[in-house]
Amino acid sequence: MFAKIIPIAIFLLIAYGFISKYQTGLQQLKSWVLWNSVLAGFFTAAMSGHPFSILTAFISVPITSLNSFLACGWFAGLTDALIIKPTVDDINRVPDDIFHIKRFFRNCFLKAMVIVIFANIGSSLGTLTATYFGILNSGIIAKEISLHDIISSFSIFTVTTIVGILLFRKYEL
Repeated sequence: MFAKIIPIAIFLLIAYGFISKYQTGLQQLKSWVLWNSVLAGFFTAAMSGHPFSILTAFISVPITSLNSFLACGWFAGLTDALIIKPTVDDINRVPDDIFHIKRFFRNCFLKAMVIVIFANIGSSLGTLTATYFGILNSGIIAKEISLHDIISSFSIFTVTTIVGILLFRKYEL
């Protein structure tokens, strides 16, 4: 039930923007597409996704984030897997490679899985951010929400995981 509430609320928020003022509706729609697309594409690129995987995440996320049965990470990961072609040997090495960062990212199967996860994280953050700015632009809430409020609403676990993986990749631990 909860999975249906969020897309309906977002759709109603954008519709309210068009009803109240056409320019506000356009601004909310543009904000929705850009925040979702840029963050999903960025997170896919941060995990060294193939350019087609990045493009797939960028294009598919505005639609897939409104559908609880689809996720942009699935499409980005599938695109990456079709290009880099994981082998049976990659799958057999998962129990060993998962504990070594260098080997983790050389394993084509694990790399495709990471792209699935991080494209979905980018989509989720894009949804939260676009919804935040949509509420601000619509004028539904009279009180201005500070940047601190939006940052604290993001999961500390997600941010810590991203920073950790980027540091491990940089120093090849």
